[in-house]
Amino acid sequence: MKQSTKKKAAVLAKKWEARVIKGSSFKTLTEELKKDAKDLDAKVYTGWVRSVSGFETSSAVQFCPNAYTSYMSPWPPWAHELALQSLLYGKKLTVLCDGTPMGDNLIQVAILDQNVK
Repeated sequence: MKQSTKKKAAVLAKKWEARVIKGSSFKTLTEELKKDAKDLDAKVYTGWVRSVSGFETSSAVQFCPNAYTSYMSPWPPWAHELALQSLLYGKKLTVLCDGTPMGDNLIQVAILDQNVK
């Protein structure tokens, strides 16, 4: 992860944690996360994991933020595990990244409860 990305990750991780603990609705939470990310020149995508291949040291994840776009790249082990859980349990994945949602750009990955009111 690039040094500038590490700084973004540290700032945004604190904001994400505060928002999740606060118990915001899914819609409010994602809107707030997108605003926070935009302030730091990062992006938030929410979508489906369509495939996961490989294991801890060498993996590839296909992430689809919408019906027309798909990104496939190697993901680091910490993100690969969440992608696998997202795929196995049919949950959407929220990805915070520095550019496109591809392995080297990942800052934070989360499975957020979409049933929270």
